[in-house]
Amino acid sequence: MRAFICDCEFKNFNEAMFVGIPLICIPKMPEEKYNAFIGEYLGIAKWIEMDKIIKEFGNILNIIFKEKSLLKRSEEISKEIKSKNIFGEGILNTFFNAIDNALNED
Repeated sequence: MRAFICDCEFKNFNEAMFVGIPLICIPKMPEEKYNAFIGEYLGIAKWIEMDKIIKEFGNILNIIFKEKSLLKRSEEISKEIKSKNIFGEGILNTFFNAIDNALNED
């Protein structure tokens, strides 16, 4: 998976950060716009306003596929999150690793 296109709802935002996938955010609600802003600030997301989606979507896809900086930064943040071992060595860690492996298969 090269990018995750979503509204940037909190759950989607956190899942993408955990697995290290760049986001293409199309927010509608204030919380989603805030998350999209944070994602851009962190260098892991691009934000498209709903009324500009037709005009900007192709450009954003080109940025995601040609520039590796978003993917690299997403992977760095994912590694940082995982290095904190916030889930311990239990079942959640095993579950998240299985999801991570499935998403990163070529």
